Amino acid sequence: MIELSPPPRHSRRRAVVFVSTFIPTLVASLVYVHMRPPEYRAVARLQISPAAVVTPSIDGQNTPTVSTDAKAFLTEVQTLTSRPLLKEALNRLKDDGPLPELQADPIEGIQRMLLVQPVVGTQVVELVAEGPQQQFLPRLVNTVIDAYRQHVADAFKAQAASASSNVSNEVKTLEGQVAERRQAINAFRTRYDIVSLEHKENDVLARIEG
Repeated sequence: MIELSPPPRHSRRRAVVFVSTFIPTLVASLVYVHMRPPEYRAVARLQISPAAVVTPSIDGQNTPTVSTDAKAFLTEVQTLTSRPLLKEALNRLKDDGPLPELQADPIEGIQRMLLVQPVVGTQVVELVAEGPQQQFLPRLVNTVIDAYRQHVADAFKAQAASASSNVSNEVKTLEGQVAERRQAINAFRTRYDIVSLEHKENDVLARIEG
């Protein structure tokens, strides 16, 4: 016959200490979690094409060629959270409606909310906004994307205008060179009495014909 003996006292003491420590810790953790303000998250994916290189042509048409250089891609990714771009986004948000309470430096506060994560192997990035402002986060993400699109469009227009100006300057230079060559040819013809055959103004040809 097997007799069951009661557990030793040190085991019971250990169990009592564990329970008396675990339960208050668990309750305190739950209270802390429930007292914290909720955190929300807004995510959007954006395809980034690095700054297009405008190739000028003589006929005035500019052909954009997109660079796939990794350095240019990372530069564009950093632009998404740069102060100039976020300042423009902040101005748009102010015009769109009231803003939540931010830090003393609103742009720095927005920078803390945003996170840019490139998708490996692609030219796509995830723009993530996190914070307690449930209604503000989607507005922030969409406004930053709109401001970035405008930034890209302005940069392309400036680059295209610069390329077009370079083409115009090159055309003017070529026209000046052509004019100089024509003046040199006219001076040579005048010096040696060389004129057009159609006008029959050359004395030698006139005597031959006579």
